[in-house]
Amino acid sequence: MSEPALDALVVFRSQLDKLIDSVGHPDERRIRHGNLRREIGEYSEGNGRVTNVAIVYETPGGSTSQLNLSYDHRAGEFSFLDHDLETRVATTQAERALQYVAEEVRAIPNRREELLKASVRRWHDEGREVIAELNKLLQNEFLGGRITIRELQLGLRYATELRRGEPGAPLTAAEGI
Repeated sequence: MSEPALDALVVFRSQLDKLIDSVGHPDERRIRHGNLRREIGEYSEGNGRVTNVAIVYETPGGSTSQLNLSYDHRAGEFSFLDHDLETRVATTQAERALQYVAEEVRAIPNRREELLKASVRRWHDEGREVIAELNKLLQNEFLGGRITIRELQLGLRYATELRRGEPGAPLTAAEGI
C-alpha cells in the first residue's frame, strides 16, 4: 500500500470521528442526529483489501438507516453513491468523501422530521391517538429512536393542522404550540 493511500484513509477516519463526535453531545443533539455512529470493517477483494465504512443512524421509532463508503486500498480510492442514490462517485481525495458524509449528516434532522410527519399523518388517517404515539417516541428506549422536544412540537403542530384539514397552515399565537 502506498503512503498517500494510507494517509487518505487515516485522515478520513480521523475527520469522520470528529464529525460524529460533534453531533454526539448533548443528548438532544445526539437524538436529533439519530444516535449517529460508524462501523468500519475490512475484507479482501481479489488481490486487494477494501475498508467499508457504514455511517448508521435511527429515525423516530427506531428504524435504522445508513450510508456506506468503501475504500479500495490498492487504488487508494473512496467510492460511494451520490445523493441521488444512483451515481457512483469515486475519488482519491479524503476531503471529497468527508464533504459527502458531512452533507448527509446535516440532512439527518430534516429527514427525521419528514419521517415523523409521515408517521403523524398515518396515525391521523388510521384514527390513532397521535399524542399517545408521540409520547411513546419521546420515551423510546433506543436513543436514536426517540424524538426531541423540538420534534415533539413539530409532530403536535402537524397533527393539529391535519385535524383542521389544513396541513401547512400556520397556527395562530392563541393556538400555537
